[in-house]
Amino acid sequence: MERKLFLISEVTANFSEICRKFVLAAGGEHARIAYLMQGDKNWQKYFDEYKEYFEKYKPASINPIFPNQSNDLTATMYSNLKKATGIFVGGGYTFRYINAYTQQQICQLILQKYNSGTIYAGLSAGAILTIRLGILPNFAIKPHFTRRNRLLELAKKVNKAKYGLGIDDGCWLEVTDETEFKIFGVGNCYFFTKKATNHFNLQICQNKDVVKL
Repeated sequence: MERKLFLISEVTANFSEICRKFVLAAGGEHARIAYLMQGDKNWQKYFDEYKEYFEKYKPASINPIFPNQSNDLTATMYSNLKKATGIFVGGGYTFRYINAYTQQQICQLILQKYNSGTIYAGLSAGAILTIRLGILPNFAIKPHFTRRNRLLELAKKVNKAKYGLGIDDGCWLEVTDETEFKIFGVGNCYFFTKKATNHFNLQICQNKDVVKL
């Protein structure tokens, strides 16, 4: 079964269109979306803000998922994640996401669902999380690439990986079966391929470009 993955750097003017494509890929009016967050006292505020984007496209349900202080999910949240036809992981503090969602039971569930065809979308920290979940284990990923001047930072990371992705704000990728990367939006996507230690190829890609591994 075909596997689909969206990698997003930031919420910009094209975010509504990304949400439209995500809901459609998750089943349209039958879509059951699990929105994964880092969890804090303001979770309802953040959830309501993002929920508005998805509600425009009338999915069947949008359910908040977030860990408690022990990095556990409630039984209801775990059930909603298990039933989801689309998994959207938001941004925030990356290590909070890693601590919460790479626990064995949750990580295995997310990976199993993705491998079975459930679409996964990651925004900023949610994009980075794909590495630790085992979806893109051979990658280093840096959102907000140009704005935060992350060229040297990513080049060092690629030495420990095989590939690197630097994603500008306004740019996002649709990935099929972890081998085909379609670039959309404004800004650039920087695709690094390691050749040897401290030696790599760099492709600078823009809207509608396709990179195949």
